[in-house]
Amino acid sequence: MTTGFYTASIRLEKLGLVERRRLDIKSFVRITEKGRRFVECLLYLLEDQRRGDQKDSATL
Repeated sequence: MTTGFYTASIRLEKLGLVERRRLDIKSFVRITEKGRRFVECLLYLLEDQRRGDQKDSATL
């Protein structure tokens, strides 16, 4: 399933992760503090998973 920019920005705005701005014919999104914390959490979990995968492969 492909999500367009407009649809994705509306969904993220409803979650409070971005603020949408419309200038002329272009739409821009600005990440909110809640969105920044959410992304940082996802990155932390991804790094934690990678470290776990590296430990598992080292013990094999």
